[in-house]
Amino acid sequence: MEFEENKKEKRLMERIFSKVPEKEKIRSTSITLGNIICILAKHLINSMGYGIAARVISREIRELGKNDIKRLEKLFNMKKTFKNKKRLTRLAGMLLGLDLRIVKDEKGETHAFIMNCPFNEIIRKIHEPFICKMCEEYNRGVVESLFGPKFKLVPLKRMSEGDKYCKYHIVEKD
Repeated sequence: MEFEENKKEKRLMERIFSKVPEKEKIRSTSITLGNIICILAKHLINSMGYGIAARVISREIRELGKNDIKRLEKLFNMKKTFKNKKRLTRLAGMLLGLDLRIVKDEKGETHAFIMNCPFNEIIRKIHEPFICKMCEEYNRGVVESLFGPKFKLVPLKRMSEGDKYCKYHIVEKD
């Protein structure tokens, strides 16, 4: 038996899918991927121990953030101006389902904000702070790629701790 696509059914599904807002599609995908990552991380922690699993996963996810920025820079042919860094950060955040923004305050200090984190829902369900660690490592990779390896993220606020958003200070390493 061969698969035969029903054109009427296909059009109906396309119409239904087109009515789902893009943000919701991204959010749903992120939640599903987040659940998969949680399951894999939990099994890795159980089999290797928390310390080893944390180092391995952190390193790999940080590299993912760096590689995403490089890929986006190349794709959009963007130079590293502050304005473009802000744009690249938002684009990289979207890949992970985050609303990630970089802002300079009135003192000239640079901060990263994460709004509407899809992983926050997962953290509340399974109470595993390691998910925040993975998100932070991705964002560290983004920051290192955009600002250089001499910069780091210092957490100031976390949704997983009841704040409305996550906030990080981007500072030079000592």
